[in-house]
Amino acid sequence: MEKKFTPDFVEQFFTEWKQSDPDSLFHDTNTAFLFRLMRCAQLLDQTLNAHCKAYSITHSQFQALAALRRKFPNSLTAAEIMEASVLTSGSVTTMIGELMKKGLVQKIKHPMDKRAISLTLTENGKELIETLIQIRLHEFKQITTEFGLENSQLLNEQLMKLSSVVIK
Repeated sequence: MEKKFTPDFVEQFFTEWKQSDPDSLFHDTNTAFLFRLMRCAQLLDQTLNAHCKAYSITHSQFQALAALRRKFPNSLTAAEIMEASVLTSGSVTTMIGELMKKGLVQKIKHPMDKRAISLTLTENGKELIETLIQIRLHEFKQITTEFGLENSQLLNEQLMKLSSVVIK
């Protein structure tokens, strides 16, 4: 039996625009998939932010800790963390200071350039990010299980194509 879908936020969005302004560009429902994609990303971000808040870190701090964990036991410079977390240099410096105060990262001498400073996770930082990653992966597993393996694979292929168009 085919699952019947109820109208969602995006459907409501297009309906309201159509009623308010029939000539609006929002009348073109061919773009609805992009709005749904943005809405899903927003909802996933909201759940991540809630988990981060429960562990007293920010979304940006999560990104930085995750970048450090991916490279662990190697270290990263502030510039590499900035790239991984999409922050400005000033905000990365502040964020690193906050993570150091919380005992989640520590400065070490850069292995190649003795003048440069690198950062690495402390044991507490490693434990925290691994806990949050496990929570996140559990959520993703629940979503993909409900969505279905075939749907997940098909959507992944389509999103890869979309990414190549958006990146141009």
